[in-house]
Amino acid sequence: VIEIDLAHTSDGALVCVHEWSDAFLNQKEAVTLEEFLARKIQGKYTPLTAEHLLKIMAENPRMYLVTDMKEEAAVSSVISELVELCGRNPEVLSRVIVQLYTGLEKADIQKVYPFRDEQFIFTDYKLGEWSWDIPRLCSRERIPVMTTPKGQVPEEDLARLKELGFAVYEFTVNRVDVAQESLNRGVSGFYTDSLVLEDVAS
Repeated sequence: VIEIDLAHTSDGALVCVHEWSDAFLNQKEAVTLEEFLARKIQGKYTPLTAEHLLKIMAENPRMYLVTDMKEEAAVSSVISELVELCGRNPEVLSRVIVQLYTGLEKADIQKVYPFRDEQFIFTDYKLGEWSWDIPRLCSRERIPVMTTPKGQVPEEDLARLKELGFAVYEFTVNRVDVAQESLNRGVSGFYTDSLVLEDVAS
């Protein structure tokens, strides 16, 4: 399960990039698709378009994609692009997990493509402090999974959320001891840049 950040080049192509300054030193604004493909990310990684990413998914049926939008564009419009780029392939789209930021985007996205309820997750990093308004929203919108910054949800709330049927993932965890601490607190899992399952398997 891989979370990929998506953004548009200056000429409108959807590509995999977190921030332009992360990709290319001192680059503050989007570049053209031609410029993007001609350079190495951080000087060493091969750039990837969304279209190529979806082809990789088609070739690797165990791969799941969690979307992360890095622009203010409507999530539904970006998802619409992904749907069309893969030719509305149901086998690929059944493995796309759509990350929501307000929870209210879900209905518009399901008009674009009939993603199942379990293909949505809600991330609260744009809302600020943890509160029970978040699971109430998720319950109302039938979003079964929440993601939250590491340590933000109290342990007793994690236990209650589990009783209510929610899964909660924390981000971003890159140390084994911190990962084990998160799991001990009761999270379902975590986002990581570098850890693998064997690092935390007991």
